[in-house]
Amino acid sequence: MKGDIFVKMRMYRFRFKHFLIVLALFLDSILSLAFAYTLSYLIDNILLDNNMGLFPYWIVGTVIVTVLCCLSNIFINRFLPLKELLKASIAISRDSLLDLLHLNYKNYSKNDKGYYYNVVTNSSFTYAEITINLYTWWTANIIIVLAVIGVIFYINPIIGGLFALYVPITALASIKPSKISSDYNKRGLPTQDVYLNETRRIIESKREINISKTEKYFYSRYKKSSGAFLNFITKYRFYEILSTEIPIVINKFYSILILSASAILCFHGKMSVGSMLFMYQVLNYVSNPIAAIFETPIRKKANSVNIKRVEDINDQAKELSGFENLRNTDDLVDATSFSLYRDDQERDLLFSTDKLYIKNNSFTVVKGANGSGKSMLINYLTGNIPPDFGTGNIRISRSIDNSSFLTYPTLIVEGSFEDNMLGITPDPDIARILSIDFEDKFIKCNPINLSYGQQQKLNLLRVLSSPFDYLFLDEPMTNLDEETQHRLFEYLVGLKGSKTIVIITHDNVFDAVADDIITISNYSIATGQGSETVV
Repeated sequence: MKGDIFVKMRMYRFRFKHFLIVLALFLDSILSLAFAYTLSYLIDNILLDNNMGLFPYWIVGTVIVTVLCCLSNIFINRFLPLKELLKASIAISRDSLLDLLHLNYKNYSKNDKGYYYNVVTNSSFTYAEITINLYTWWTANIIIVLAVIGVIFYINPIIGGLFALYVPITALASIKPSKISSDYNKRGLPTQDVYLNETRRIIESKREINISKTEKYFYSRYKKSSGAFLNFITKYRFYEILSTEIPIVINKFYSILILSASAILCFHGKMSVGSMLFMYQVLNYVSNPIAAIFETPIRKKANSVNIKRVEDINDQAKELSGFENLRNTDDLVDATSFSLYRDDQERDLLFSTDKLYIKNNSFTVVKGANGSGKSMLINYLTGNIPPDFGTGNIRISRSIDNSSFLTYPTLIVEGSFEDNMLGITPDPDIARILSIDFEDKFIKCNPINLSYGQQQKLNLLRVLSSPFDYLFLDEPMTNLDEETQHRLFEYLVGLKGSKTIVIITHDNVFDAVADDIITISNYSIATGQGSETVV
């Protein structure tokens, strides 16, 4: 733990402003100790010396110190670190979300959605809390404790020695519970992932659950996952409370020891009554910084899983997809002895082919039964599934990233029509072809207030308005009226020869204009006009 605390938190570096916050916190501690000293001064220099002439000055001075203490406590002790914590929490959460968007699909498929939801929210905020505590309070507390012990040694070496001994005693008593808390957190955090995943699934699928009348089934799944999470979080919080409360218990007994030692020194005339009370107040004040010195590495160790998750997703976002070496041709795809599977275990074959070739600027139709691998083929070519799903010799276009893909479900955001173009400038010619008539509509998500036909038109408008060399359309005619289908057909035919177009469809509307028709059937691929030749 000693070495671990000095490991840099890579996602949020120490900055000059953190140094300024440390200085401000140290000044706040001086004000707090100055306030404690006012009682000692009142007893020793005014009451015991019977010097009432100093009393008015004491009142004025104490009021000034009190006001400064209150202001410092609000703005320096509480608000300043909190402000930096909130900024860091949002910054790390944003970075984690951006890392998530940049994950290649091989890495993304390693965990479920609840895991990533946890990383972007809970883990990122925990990471920020530990980081800011480490950079500000932890550093400031070390300075404060060292300064206080130095002052106490100056006042009385015996009491100073007792204060110095208080530090390792607190450390030894805190390490074991913190290790238990840390180990339990590592084992139990996956139950939180499952709980969040079940929660997300029910919220996102409410309509489908109600329609299928499966409320009891999903509630029982939620009840099971929430029960497991409750069991984990209850035990974890107990160990966390135990590790943080032990220093408080030690402080209470140590207060008795300090008071007893100070009283003995008072009896022998080696310490004043005011100094004795000041020592007691200093112990109560410094107990929190001492506890915090050990609590921060304890929390860092206990939440090492959250820290690792945030930093792992950052590392994985920088990794290559695995498709880079495959993208080395000018045609869309050129494959020999190629097989595609549903996963990277090579157990559930979709299809195999001796040869698959789609040349540039061709118009290709892909057919096959549901689940035969039509959409998976396009997802593989565009890098939207892990590369390990495919085996064999395959070469993919080096410019495949300049593609536009109509797929499902349609992505809808709460907002205007313009918001739902997702930053894409709509092509007015495409809008006319699709008969877009809902530009002024405010679009809702819960429930979606667009018909299936309007959702399809919105999806097509985005895809066809984007600049592309390659156009992939998965069932483009779905939910469109006959006139719109006809206009869309004429538009796509007009692109023939100038773009590489691949259309996934069950019907025959594009057969007559296609350069090739690829049919996936019986785990193999057939190609040619009318699927006459198996290749």
